[in-house]
Amino acid sequence: LTIKTKCNIYFEFKSSYEFEYTSDIQEFTVPKTGIYKLEVWGAQGSAISSNTLESGYGGYSSGLISLVKGNNIFVVVGGQGATVSNYSTNYSGGYNGGGNSFTNSDTLWGAGGGATSIQNILINDGLLKNYEESKSNILIVAGGGGGFGTFQSNKNTGGSGGGYIGNNGTSSNSSYGV
Repeated sequence: LTIKTKCNIYFEFKSSYEFEYTSDIQEFTVPKTGIYKLEVWGAQGSAISSNTLESGYGGYSSGLISLVKGNNIFVVVGGQGATVSNYSTNYSGGYNGGGNSFTNSDTLWGAGGGATSIQNILINDGLLKNYEESKSNILIVAGGGGGFGTFQSNKNTGGSGGGYIGNNGTSSNSSYGV
């Protein structure tokens, strides 16, 4: 995935809806009772503006679910973390739980990408952090990717996000994003 992240809902009767990143919750009313395929992609982690190496890609998850006409589901499409450009400045992680970056005089770590999720009830602003005590209301999640980093001129890519499990990044030394 590139900067753009999305979420798709496919219907048994050959219709589909696509939800783009908006930095807000998106509500969807089920038009017809049936089996629906949900597909979600987590956002990519951020990069460092002066480097061409990539950050970790967001995860992908899909699944089938039975939904009832007239019910609402709530879609939160994750956002990419802020691109890192200066030492000694920290940057925000992507919308919906992306980790914040850390920088100092010799280290630049990109911010993590946010998760994309679909819930069957709305708790507060719909972000995953609000569902700690209500995990059964989360229908599907794809984790965001890790941010790119550099430490004393060593290049470290961020790890990929996961639906079930992510992976480690790569490094030119012993340190890497996970």
